[in-house]
Amino acid sequence: MQLIQTKTYSTQDIVHARYVLDSQNQFKSPEENFRAMVDYLFSKGVKYFRITYNLGYDQCDWDPEHLYDEITPETTEEKWKSLLPGMMENQPAVATRLSDHCSASITCRTGVLHCVSFAPYEDALHVCEWL
Repeated sequence: MQLIQTKTYSTQDIVHARYVLDSQNQFKSPEENFRAMVDYLFSKGVKYFRITYNLGYDQCDWDPEHLYDEITPETTEEKWKSLLPGMMENQPAVATRLSDHCSASITCRTGVLHCVSFAPYEDALHVCEWL
């Protein structure tokens, strides 16, 4: 598996880059594409993803005292199975830091990795090279 850069752009002092895995496709379920990206990034040394729930939406039934979860390489399959339905329905922010100058989030329903870095750094453009 490898990352493929699909889009780059900048907004003021922020550089954006989007990536997909060569193994992701429209014939796989959203859960499969999302999980593939998470597992790939864990295999490359990412330590965690923080899942921040979007409270305030009508369809969101999360407990206001429970605003986030974390997933790590050690997250059990049972925990994954309990988190995935809510993640697919409510689209929380699933984010981590890839480096000192680059943060990343994964879109739950597509598995697309969106990386950002702030000027003068352009780490987001080079994730394929150093991850």
